[in-house]
Amino acid sequence: MRSRHSSLLAALWLSALHAGSAIAQDEVPAQPPATLIADRVLTDQEGQLRAEGAVEVYYDGNRIQANAVVYDQTEDRLTIEGPIRLTDASGRVLLLADQAELDRSLSDGILGSARLVLDQQMQIAATEIRRTQGRFTQMYQSVASSCEICADESVPLWQIRAERIIHDQLEQQIYFENATFEVAGTPVFYLPRFRAPDPTLERATGFLYPRFRSTNKLGFGIETPYFIVLDDQRDLTVSPAVTSENSKTLGLRYRQAFKNGELVFDGYYTRDELEDGDRGLATFDANFRLPMGFVLSFDLETVSDRNYFRDYGFDDKDRLESAVELSRTRKNDLFRVTGSYLTSFREDEDNDLIPRYVLDGQYNYRMTPALIGGQAEFQLSLLGLTRTSDADVLGRDSVRLSGIADWRRSWTNSLGMVGTAVGELAIDAYDIEQDSRFNSSIIRTTPSVGAELRWPLQKRTATAQHILEPVGQLIWSRVTDKPVPNEDSQTVEFDEVSLFQSNRFSGRDRLESGWRANLGLVWTRYADNGWDSTVTVGRVFREGRGDGFIPGVDPSDSASDWLTTIKLETPFGLDLINRAQYGTDFTVDKNALRLDWNTGTSGVDLTYTWLRESLLENRNENTNELRLGGYRQFNTNWRGDFEYTYDAENSRPREAELGLTYRSDCITVDFSLSRDWASSANLRDTTDFGITFSLNGFGSDPNNPRRASRCTL
Repeated sequence: MRSRHSSLLAALWLSALHAGSAIAQDEVPAQPPATLIADRVLTDQEGQLRAEGAVEVYYDGNRIQANAVVYDQTEDRLTIEGPIRLTDASGRVLLLADQAELDRSLSDGILGSARLVLDQQMQIAATEIRRTQGRFTQMYQSVASSCEICADESVPLWQIRAERIIHDQLEQQIYFENATFEVAGTPVFYLPRFRAPDPTLERATGFLYPRFRSTNKLGFGIETPYFIVLDDQRDLTVSPAVTSENSKTLGLRYRQAFKNGELVFDGYYTRDELEDGDRGLATFDANFRLPMGFVLSFDLETVSDRNYFRDYGFDDKDRLESAVELSRTRKNDLFRVTGSYLTSFREDEDNDLIPRYVLDGQYNYRMTPALIGGQAEFQLSLLGLTRTSDADVLGRDSVRLSGIADWRRSWTNSLGMVGTAVGELAIDAYDIEQDSRFNSSIIRTTPSVGAELRWPLQKRTATAQHILEPVGQLIWSRVTDKPVPNEDSQTVEFDEVSLFQSNRFSGRDRLESGWRANLGLVWTRYADNGWDSTVTVGRVFREGRGDGFIPGVDPSDSASDWLTTIKLETPFGLDLINRAQYGTDFTVDKNALRLDWNTGTSGVDLTYTWLRESLLENRNENTNELRLGGYRQFNTNWRGDFEYTYDAENSRPREAELGLTYRSDCITVDFSLSRDWASSANLRDTTDFGITFSLNGFGSDPNNPRRASRCTL
């Protein structure tokens, strides 16, 4: 705002000088052209140039209005007679004053009864404003607030009265002397001196707004972050926190930006009476852009105990994964290699028996063969797992290297039928240690071929367009009869997308084998009134029985469950999606329903999940869960959010959260209330209440955008 104000005031001088030819053209500083409009422009015998009568100056898309502008060549001063009004191109008011006197350089001067608006956020009204050294703006007997202060309105929500306010435009700081902070016109506390960043400053050393929190285990607590700017690329936030139940925490956040990346470190050290010994959490996130399009990223985390997440309001994780990844993505190829370290807090998992060290790599290359056409892809993948236990079977270590080459090509005939041929050859090589049930070295070869036929049929009615598409796939593959350990194929995906895939297991250790037919029917309706719907029905049939793909609960069945998916979109913001699996006797094995309703000012989302117990999918009991969430924007200032999760299988709630936010042009207040019910005896139920507030207008805030003035001036 400094350069804009200086240029705008300079425009008054330049416009007057141009109109009266008071100085030579080569003495006029280089400035954008300005236009002066006035009823009269006069030059008197005393060397004064005067423009008067509804004076307007248009300069750089902005406008200055005044009663008169006078340039005194003898005194070398510029006088502006008010009321003075400075507005930008959108009509927002930047400056109001009764009168102004400036020297020739415009670096020094006085404005009387002025109101200054900094970056369209912070307003400062003063009986007198002095401009010195082209840098400092001193405001006497002043009032500052980011609440919009209009002449015909009552006292703002908050304001700071000060004997003097100094705005340092170079350092982007505001200094207050003998200041009183008032809420709704009532003095709350007195500060002899304090400093705050102006609205244009993004980073400055100083205290951040405190955070207040209360929990059933820790009592009432306060956190007072202190932000330290180390240089243009680095900063540090120190956050001491204490609670009424003798909990003391020191938080540190270090950030550094590089030319080719950035890193963030977060650490928390705690002493309390909930657990024996020291407690804490540390995370490290970084990514760097390397030559030749590679990206190196780090995502590291460690915690003293799982209860620390719940006690101190972090995401409640039951597993931690620290990973380092090198990747590159280009038009026709993908490269990725990830090294991970896992820690589990689950009651049914022993950290000595789960894979603690994981190396996962992948390379994909896609091409179009010149002779046979279509699309071919080559994939090379690596998976290495190491357990810390030395026990046989339970402490198994393994490495798998896989090479996969596949090809597909489609044709369309005159009836609109689309036929596709596919072929694949996969070779998996295993090296296994500490498991006497398997050979130490295994090579497995899996060839696959298949054909697909789709026939999209379209019909147009008076109100909608209908598309009916039957799909049939016939696929054969043969997995060599060499047993291998199952490390990465513990889950099966069976939905409208995986229905037509050759392998529905999540990894390479288990593969579908033999003949199978994937059959499905997709009906889509696009209505003119906005009611769109899609229904998918499908089933998988396979040759014989065994331990291949079984998307159901009966491993002896040669056919899968029936799969149905229903999607509905409405013109008034309500969307529905339902995925379900039905057994041969049409009993429900899986059902997932999601409803979303969003109007822009209100929203509700409902999710219901039912999963029958399945040993094949490592699910020892039924899952029956309901989740309800939503928000309501009550008006321009108030917003509420809520979320509730209920475990119907065990007849108990799991989580509940309630949030309320008040945001205006001058203040933001966030209230939060949450309850987390423990899922095991090793965890603690937690009730958490938090409140944070901030005075808008001090420092840059991207979450509180500028708003046009509501004042009538």
